[in-house]
Amino acid sequence: MGLGVVFGHCHRDLRYAVRRLRESPGFALTTALTLALGIGANTAMFSVVDSILLRSLPYKDPESLVVVWEKRSKDQHSVASEANYVDWRNQNRAFSRLSAFATSGFNLSGAGQAERVDGVNTTWDMLPMLGAAPAVGRAFQPQDDRPGAPRTAILSYGLWQRKFGGDPAVIGRAITVNGGPATIIGVMPRNFRFFYSPGMFMPLALDEAKTSRDFGYLIAIGRLKPGISFSQARAEMTRVAANLEAVYPKENRGIGVFLETVRHAIMHTGQIGSVWVLCGAVGFVLLIACVNVANLLLAKAAVRQRELAVRASLGAGRSLLVGQLLVESVLLSLAGGLMGVALAAWLLKLVPNLVADFVLAGVTDIGLNWRVLAFTLALSLLTGLFFGVFPAWRASRLDLQSMLKEAGRGSSGSLSLAKFRGALVVVQVALSLVLLASAGLMLRSLAALENANPGFRQDHLLTMRLAMADNRYGPSALRIYYRRVLEVATSIPGVEGAGLSLGLPLQGAQIGMQFELAAHAKAPNASTLAPFEIVSPDFYRIMAVPSQKGRYFSEHDDENAPRVAIVNEAFVRRYLPDEEPLGKKLLMQSLISGSKDVGPATAWEIVGVVANVRYKGLNEKRPVPEIYVPLMQSPWPGAALILRTASEPTSVTQAARIVLTRVDPEVPLTSVKTMDQITADSLSQPRLRAWLIGGFAAVALIMAALGIYALISYSVAQGTHDLGVRVALGADRGQIVRLVLARGLLLTAGGLLPGLAGALAVTRLLASFSLLFQVQPNDPWTFAAISLLLVMVGLVAGLVPAVRASRIDPVVALRE
Repeated sequence: MGLGVVFGHCHRDLRYAVRRLRESPGFALTTALTLALGIGANTAMFSVVDSILLRSLPYKDPESLVVVWEKRSKDQHSVASEANYVDWRNQNRAFSRLSAFATSGFNLSGAGQAERVDGVNTTWDMLPMLGAAPAVGRAFQPQDDRPGAPRTAILSYGLWQRKFGGDPAVIGRAITVNGGPATIIGVMPRNFRFFYSPGMFMPLALDEAKTSRDFGYLIAIGRLKPGISFSQARAEMTRVAANLEAVYPKENRGIGVFLETVRHAIMHTGQIGSVWVLCGAVGFVLLIACVNVANLLLAKAAVRQRELAVRASLGAGRSLLVGQLLVESVLLSLAGGLMGVALAAWLLKLVPNLVADFVLAGVTDIGLNWRVLAFTLALSLLTGLFFGVFPAWRASRLDLQSMLKEAGRGSSGSLSLAKFRGALVVVQVALSLVLLASAGLMLRSLAALENANPGFRQDHLLTMRLAMADNRYGPSALRIYYRRVLEVATSIPGVEGAGLSLGLPLQGAQIGMQFELAAHAKAPNASTLAPFEIVSPDFYRIMAVPSQKGRYFSEHDDENAPRVAIVNEAFVRRYLPDEEPLGKKLLMQSLISGSKDVGPATAWEIVGVVANVRYKGLNEKRPVPEIYVPLMQSPWPGAALILRTASEPTSVTQAARIVLTRVDPEVPLTSVKTMDQITADSLSQPRLRAWLIGGFAAVALIMAALGIYALISYSVAQGTHDLGVRVALGADRGQIVRLVLARGLLLTAGGLLPGLAGALAVTRLLASFSLLFQVQPNDPWTFAAISLLLVMVGLVAGLVPAVRASRIDPVVALRE
């Protein structure tokens, strides 16, 4: 057969399929829309997977890039100290280059109004190692990265456009950064993406003669040497860490290394879990859509059997009939795919909220591209074949003599076909139950999160960050500044009180400090970290954090008073479970303002115990031990100001800006939010996940209901004669209704058992991804409620056909 003949046959089948679908526009539209829901949702999720997991990272040879962390326990790793990084770089034999950077914030002035810019301090060789170079100007050179060298800066493309209007003459321009002069030497390309989406890069300028092991803030990234595997690099760095522990037994006791690829480092387990769970959900929706459409095509083919029999009697072969029916299926699927692309474009508007916290900014560049459209085309073709093969094959198995004798009346074909269509509905019910159970557990988790006790009172709180440069004030000047801030803040009309805290609840970012319990037999290892909060005396009153024992900080706990600390209940339960915590001493270092160093170990006396406050988010599985110290005894720049107001918190925002700018115009106010907004932000991803899966489950439930309704309606239409006989023999309307409803209940019940088994497996997967909160994956109440819901849906879906069946006129039915 020549190529022209093949194309001729395809063109003929296509024209015939279009004509047939135009004759049944309602059927075609319903089928295409059903498929559009499944294909569109899968297209949107593939866009996410493509950007996050499949697309190459925007670096040179990204698979050879490895992030190196300090490892302090089996499941705890953290940023590296300066000295450890330098020794890793100098002693390892696995990396051709080991660079480092630190996240920072820069107060930029000299170019209009002063503003806070997120940025990084990096070693000079970081950008070349990544294979990146400025689009304008030059990169950092070794001489730029030396202590005391003239300060230089490289701008991101976005900052260059926004702040400097994209002016190429900006190269060589002097600006003021953190109160000191700096020169712009370069602008990064528009499509360059770095960790944490910085607006500006500046040299790290480590003084290697004065590095410390006490305080970690560096993230180390290395490029593997040719021929060195990841496992070999891990073994090599483990050797280096063991040597350092032997040489520095006090500072590096218990500190190892943790290595991971850059791709793994930029992902969070919970977020990857969210993506895979949503992929599974949309996959289920597509399966249910395919089963639904297959059932519709089987019914359609049954009605068309006489037509097909006539064509077969005129010489049409079985392969020709199957091909024509498959062309119709694929055409419907392609129409559904086209509608699905439009649906995916809308769904992708929600995606940035879902992946907003991925560390690498580039992974949020998610949208429709040629790979996604190719996936949609392939998915549409496969979907058309998947749901069309069996109906086409079944319709082509014709008994010409019996079909032609039916004189135009459609038939179900056989008892086996009816059973198969029933089995398809059972599959729909089972898949729907899996989705509904998952959605139910996630909605219950969301409700638990919304009702979780954060450990403080959230109402009428306004927060803002005092975004000063790290080196703007020394310790004494910083204490004066903070006292002045609290003084002017409390004088604002409508403000009932003001407090300062280095970190804010529900936002996750905290400093970890090493500590020991002095003269304590059960003292933790010296390398144990505990989250460390620096707060003003009024912090607890402003936040309404309950005191469990002892006292709060007071104005007397200043730089001249003995060092004191407050711990939370979780700290006491973990480290002092059977002892009186008050009076115990913590051996802990203090932060030194304007320095990346810490002071000598000092004894801090525990004077109070407070309730647990959720700092990492409302979804904290268990309370984390916390240590609080007074702001005046360990001042640190960049604290957050918290105002408790008598009325709507935002009503005092402008007044706060005015009075705080008067205290120091060079300290911008950033992240101005109410605590209610912070709480809503912490719930945004769980809420989006729950509602997305809930929406997919609702779609699946509607499809299952339509499947039950369609099958029962078809059975009633095909069994009109039998029902007429029953009525003629004395069956009343109630008996007919019960008979038809029993069919719907039987289909629903058939899907419950396999659905429950599948739901148990899937909900355990949700728990393994930490997507459930205060609810068990096998929660009996949720499973019982979902099962009852499906039974009710089965009853409702069968009610209309049952009522129609009860109104059959036996005389008319027996005549047909």
